[in-house]
Amino acid sequence: MEVTNCNWATLDGWWESYVGPDQSVLTDGDTPILDTRWPDGQWASIGDWWTSYVTTDRSALVDDSVTTLDNGSLTDGWSDLDEWWRAYSEARQEDVEELLVALDRADKTWAAGQGPFDTDPLSADWRTARGSTGPIRITREEDWSYGLADLFRSGSGVLIGELFDDLCAGTPDSVETEAHLPGGSETTRYEDILINTQGGGVSIEVKIGDTNLRKTVETATLVERHYAGDWTHVLLLPAYQRPQLRDTFGEAVTEPPAGPPIVTATAFDSREIEVQIRNWREISTALRAILLRNDELAPHWAASAYVVCTLIEQRILGFTPKSVVEKLAEADDIVHDDVSLAVSTGDAESEISYLQAITEDT
Repeated sequence: MEVTNCNWATLDGWWESYVGPDQSVLTDGDTPILDTRWPDGQWASIGDWWTSYVTTDRSALVDDSVTTLDNGSLTDGWSDLDEWWRAYSEARQEDVEELLVALDRADKTWAAGQGPFDTDPLSADWRTARGSTGPIRITREEDWSYGLADLFRSGSGVLIGELFDDLCAGTPDSVETEAHLPGGSETTRYEDILINTQGGGVSIEVKIGDTNLRKTVETATLVERHYAGDWTHVLLLPAYQRPQLRDTFGEAVTEPPAGPPIVTATAFDSREIEVQIRNWREISTALRAILLRNDELAPHWAASAYVVCTLIEQRILGFTPKSVVEKLAEADDIVHDDVSLAVSTGDAESEISYLQAITEDT
């Protein structure tokens, strides 16, 4: 493919959507991941370096599926990036130290808690395994739905109560996945998770990267058509998909003084449908709260909840496990020639605030 005046910024949204649910695609243990917010305003210096390189070697721009640098350019070329990388490393050092303190404090909170676990879910690195991670398979969006539905289905409804308060308290009558909703003259839909109770229930559309958000309203409409009672409809999104939510629904998204954001839309049968917008961070926070305070949980439920919490935090929220933060604190901060920094970290500030909030709550 011929590349002229390439504007990589146009790929940022696509790339973030792709790597958001599975940051393992970025690293095999030898590749650095930069905080996505930090390089703002920094790419100009990279651009100057790249322009200098391709001016003398245009082969980097042509049709090979993998672009590599000419070995002859490595000796002098990388030195131009040393100052840029040094500035980045120094800017992150304080964050790394603060994050390590927060992770140590979290471990102490778990050790002192009433639950069955004495170390924080971020104490081990579960980010790099591909396909199947432990007992839970997470290669598809549906896999996340199945794992979450199992926690709703078992555990005497404790997770349902934590997330939805009085909307659906206690053990549900049933929890379905991929619930078939014939559309008749409209498109047939399948609800990701359907929590059924005597008086209605909760329908949950699970999203991790899927950009077709509008079908959530259609699916919610079919739920109310096929099931009696009062229903709460939920769209479960990663935080990085909030811009897509606004692009899809615009002013139909409102943020009430209390509670989650709401999408209010007119369905294909002219009824008005309200859909709550929930974040995966709420799921992991709820699981942490339950596990920390409850010493009477069924062992299998508690083990599953701990694993799901770990995977949400590391694979969806992009949080960095303690073992990696410890390596980062000890690592060589400068990239020399073809030697890469051996560890990586994501958004340290977000992870610190997340851990601090949980510690304060307990």
